[in-house]
Amino acid sequence: MAVWIVAVVVTSVVVTAGKVEGEYLISRRVWATFPQMKHMKKQLCLLLLSFLTFSQGAAQQFPYEIDWDAVDEGVQQIQQGVEQLASSEKVQRWAIQATGRIQKALGQADWNQLQEWLPYIDQVEAYLSSFPEAEPYVDWLSQRRDYFVFAKTHTPQLLQRPVAKPQVSLAPTARPAVAHAYVPPVSYEYWVSEMSERTAPKGSAALARQVKPLFRKYGVPEELVWLAEVESSFNPKAQSPVGARGLFQFMPATARYMGLSTSPLDERIDPEKSADAAARYLAKLYGRFGDWPLTLAAYNAGEGRVSGLLKQASSKDYNGIQSRLPSETRMYVPKVLATIQVREGVSPEDLPEMVK
Repeated sequence: MAVWIVAVVVTSVVVTAGKVEGEYLISRRVWATFPQMKHMKKQLCLLLLSFLTFSQGAAQQFPYEIDWDAVDEGVQQIQQGVEQLASSEKVQRWAIQATGRIQKALGQADWNQLQEWLPYIDQVEAYLSSFPEAEPYVDWLSQRRDYFVFAKTHTPQLLQRPVAKPQVSLAPTARPAVAHAYVPPVSYEYWVSEMSERTAPKGSAALARQVKPLFRKYGVPEELVWLAEVESSFNPKAQSPVGARGLFQFMPATARYMGLSTSPLDERIDPEKSADAAARYLAKLYGRFGDWPLTLAAYNAGEGRVSGLLKQASSKDYNGIQSRLPSETRMYVPKVLATIQVREGVSPEDLPEMVK
């Protein structure tokens, strides 16, 4: 848009000058600034011709000398605008490709491969951090990097809770009543330690206060707004390489399912509309699964997958299926719960049930 505004300014010099030979020269100069953008050249020519048609009548009443310094400056601005546009698009294409490879690696089941990706991730994050237009991808990547760090320092076996062998008694005894105590997801303590050492993302406190009423509106515990830190570093414009966007990283199909528009204006980057949809979606998932660890697993891995795994494992809780979940989800759930613990002081067992 800025490029076109400058083009109009340059063309307006032609209109006020009203000299045919000057117009032809300027149009050639402007044409030369678009050596690799033929479609824009044609559009610019049409724009120039429209102004030139008007200028033939206007020139008789407003004959001014052409300020060639101003014209040259305008042409240079157009050239700079085109170069900046091309550079920005190139950075974004590279960001999508690089983060796409990382997203694909995160979805793999091979734990050893996750460890090997960490040097590449650090290089990508350092490179993209030097470009302001890549910030949405950097904020997405910074949260996913945590999972690769965890994989480097932990073995897959640490994500599998050992099952105690049953004690066989020779004498028959009455079966005692058992009160099932809450058992936090595996690696929860690790994430509490990690998140305790970090300050909350810039602007997150204000955004959390802004969207908490929307969570309360649907009976979802307001503490769950900190899901946005794990999803997007609380950046409303955060974007994943596969198309998820916003504070709560809705994919386009899920966003539309929850009533958000993705075109021509993308409502996923609106903090309040995104939070409203996230609260309704969490309420829906909780209504299906009945506890927050399973709800979070479904939010990350998909409700169909979680439901299928529960049937396969003949289980009714998260710990019964966590070893079968994707690597990212196995780390995602305890990280979200630990973030809530650190930011709000609410432990997983104290996280309120939904208020209907």
